[in-house]
Amino acid sequence: IPLGETELCLFLCRTLLWIFVIIQSVTCQVTVIPGFVGGQVVLPCVYKDPVPQKVFWRVDDVNPVFDIIDWKPSTASQISKYKDRVSSFPSEYSKGNFSLLLKDLRLDDANLYECKILDSNQPVVVQLRVSGQFKEQVQKVLIQFSCFIAVDRCKLHKTHLNRAPKLFIDKLQN
Repeated sequence: IPLGETELCLFLCRTLLWIFVIIQSVTCQVTVIPGFVGGQVVLPCVYKDPVPQKVFWRVDDVNPVFDIIDWKPSTASQISKYKDRVSSFPSEYSKGNFSLLLKDLRLDDANLYECKILDSNQPVVVQLRVSGQFKEQVQKVLIQFSCFIAVDRCKLHKTHLNRAPKLFIDKLQN
């Protein structure tokens, strides 16, 4: 079936649109990392062969967070906000692991971070989400004593703070 000029143009436009959508979905993959205020996170950046010698971590596409130059960590151009809060894993560089450890998280750390590999057109993009107050996943118990002198009895309230139901123990009744 011969196609007319209009049909051919529509076919090519649709094909190009699909190619564009596929390319965008491949090149714009973002890894989302959750974190809590006061906590720490690892922002992943793993690159396959050949292992590069220059890697640049940036936030907002231009602001320096951390650099790895000739397989050595560098904070020379780092913006002050990240001073003493960012480190990497030098023993992992030879394996292509250029992940970043960000400590003492703040709400304003939430952003898009890019791990840019020299001579690569595809940066690793990580979206950091920071929320709430940092809470350890350890069971904590709060014991309160409430004395009611007028009634002359004491109640012991035991409350588990790690999402367990509250337990009320009243053993001192007359």
